[in-house]
Amino acid sequence: MNNIMAIALQEMRVGIKGVGYWVLVVLVNCLSLYTLYEEQFFALRTIAVFYMFFVFWNIGMIARDWRSGTAEIVNTLPCKDWELLLGRAVSNFLLLGLLGMQMFLVMATMALFVFPTSTPFFDLLWNYWLNYFLISINSICVTLFIETICRSSIFLTTLITAFYLILISILDGDHNTLLPYWLPPINLAYNVAATEVPSQLTERFPKNGFIPMVLCQQLGLSAMLFLVSYYFYSKQRSLGKLALSTILLVTAALAVFLSGSIPLVLEYKAREQSYQESFSNAVADAGQVADQSNRLQPVSYVMDIKLKTVPNTADCDVKLVFKNTSDSQVQEIPLTLKHYYTVQHVTDGSGKELVWERKGDFIAVKLNAPLVAGASMEIALDYSGKVGEWFTDYDAQPRGLINFVTPVMTLLRSGHAWYPVLGKKPVYNIVEYQSRWSNEPTRILSARNVSHPPAAFSITVEIDRDMEVVTGLPLRESIYLAEGTGRKFAFFSSSAQDVFLLAAPYVKIADQSTDVTTYYAKLDEENANTIITLVQDRTTFYENLIPRANKQDLNVVEVPQFLLDSWLEETAERKKLGLKNAILVSEYFFKLLPNEDTSEKKLQMLYFEEAVLSLWWPAFNTSDPGNISAGMLSYMYTLYKENLLGKTYYEDVKQFWLQYKPVPNLVAGENGDRIQAGGDNLVVKEIFLILDDIRQSELGDEGVKSFIQKIHAESVSTYDREIDWLDMLHIMDHFGQELLQKGYSTQQVNRIMKGPRQKAETMNSLNLSSVEEARYFRLRVR
Repeated sequence: MNNIMAIALQEMRVGIKGVGYWVLVVLVNCLSLYTLYEEQFFALRTIAVFYMFFVFWNIGMIARDWRSGTAEIVNTLPCKDWELLLGRAVSNFLLLGLLGMQMFLVMATMALFVFPTSTPFFDLLWNYWLNYFLISINSICVTLFIETICRSSIFLTTLITAFYLILISILDGDHNTLLPYWLPPINLAYNVAATEVPSQLTERFPKNGFIPMVLCQQLGLSAMLFLVSYYFYSKQRSLGKLALSTILLVTAALAVFLSGSIPLVLEYKAREQSYQESFSNAVADAGQVADQSNRLQPVSYVMDIKLKTVPNTADCDVKLVFKNTSDSQVQEIPLTLKHYYTVQHVTDGSGKELVWERKGDFIAVKLNAPLVAGASMEIALDYSGKVGEWFTDYDAQPRGLINFVTPVMTLLRSGHAWYPVLGKKPVYNIVEYQSRWSNEPTRILSARNVSHPPAAFSITVEIDRDMEVVTGLPLRESIYLAEGTGRKFAFFSSSAQDVFLLAAPYVKIADQSTDVTTYYAKLDEENANTIITLVQDRTTFYENLIPRANKQDLNVVEVPQFLLDSWLEETAERKKLGLKNAILVSEYFFKLLPNEDTSEKKLQMLYFEEAVLSLWWPAFNTSDPGNISAGMLSYMYTLYKENLLGKTYYEDVKQFWLQYKPVPNLVAGENGDRIQAGGDNLVVKEIFLILDDIRQSELGDEGVKSFIQKIHAESVSTYDREIDWLDMLHIMDHFGQELLQKGYSTQQVNRIMKGPRQKAETMNSLNLSSVEEARYFRLRVR
């Protein structure tokens, strides 16, 4: 031990005197301060970049010894081989440790005082040092291994190091599923362990359990690399033989490595299997004739749901009353239900079993007697299933964890057919992308919104955890079950559609004066009342523009960040999350709310504004070139801000749109520099100018308000699709007829509608499609 520390201390003295170490200090500190200033939540991820710096710095230390001849002198020292090698490794580790302590103090000071958040200090401490500890050890052992391969060749060492780092960047883990495509040494721990501040709601979920796996994986790998390096180093230095102790140590290191790697691989395979099953069912669905004619309309749902979080299952009993609204009788009832739910029984209202068959996500129920036109009937379905749906493909939409039942959190999304929906409605699109690197198209899944008309809902939810349950429906009853076995909730609404179910360890505030109920993490309590005030202020204004039908209590829900964004923020997951009739508030927004304005807070504020307006425009799409709902959302937000700031604000926005030019291939919804709610894109611009034309005419504010209400009414009636420009032209026709009935002359109506109609006709002729449907495929090597 004395020899090891003596070598380590001497190496440290040499290292501190060298220029390379101080260049490393400057680089990592500049990077840390920059990320803290620009985006504090991204700061922990800079450790991933440190790894590259550390590997090159270690290579520089070796190259220094080769250039100066120190390596030959070291080889003649009267020390054991392992003492020499370990002493050098310890010296580098201690130097990196000193740098880590200095950086941590700077980052902690900035995070705690300059950019204060509600994140507990020890979470920051744990995250930082776990990552730093792993990459320091890994970089040192990788460098020692490269040294044994190259031996005294600076060029070859640099070449291998560069190739190794390039492989890491290309064969990176999937940032969205947070699981590796490849095993180390290509993949590093920072992608799957603790690169994020834990959620106040779900802690490290869905990565809890990964940290011990990654520790075993990375430390086992590092130990193997070190022992192999030791063997070759010993052989080159003294022609020693492979001792039994070395073999045993390598075997032990391999066992530790496999104990972490195998569970990770099995977990990844299970999630990949979930995606492939969804893909297979999508293919099966595509081979059937879809039935979206809406001949059958739902009247009411009565649902009894039991959530068993440990086996990750949902047991459901659903009674569905529907009406035949067609002009002919119906012999077969088509239903859509996700494939991972197993149907046990289907009965009619009298309890008689009905014959049914299933293919993929579609169920066909045979009636004992035809259902005549205008008649209603009831069927009951008893089904259950293990819910853990993952989209592992990098380009899938949405991606990562989709629907799940777990002890930490449960989510069943709106529009994802977790309860039976009338009709055969495909739940996925199979989208093909043409790769620039191959002639073969690549196919991925994109979830479709399986919607239904409004119906009465009565839902009872029983969960085996002490959690709050949110469905977007008014809560009628909440009771604790005996002996702490869980809770039971009852919800009812006379008219609702596309219901979701979310369960998490929320704290709930029900503000009776504002009819707003907020669900939030306990540590974010001080900001909950502020959120309620912000929501109430906005909804009061917007309801004066468009009164909400079937007005009921508003649910404001804090959502963990892993459900909203990939870490690269490349997709607008908010519009795909699927919480109908609820306002989603990012956990980041709760944390940023009391802070001074930053670029991240402004972006989160835009997300918040869009979340409130999604109550009126749930189909909005911020991806380039946008859609009509996004344009309507943006215009209503402009009117709200004008009400606060005056006409100058409105004129500034108008000038922005008049000078705006579309940027090709820009996914506006994910552009952190965007200015307007709804996205900075072509469709939003044209909607603003159309509405402004009407407002600037003799119709004025009341005229544009009436026109907005007509567009909203059309969007509600076309609940299963987004309104298009043909719909807009029809709305303009009807609006013009109403003006004539109110006494306006034909000349006046033509003058008022000329500009808006020309713009709508031009947009209709462009046949625009979302960039999410027509973007280039990104290279992902598997």
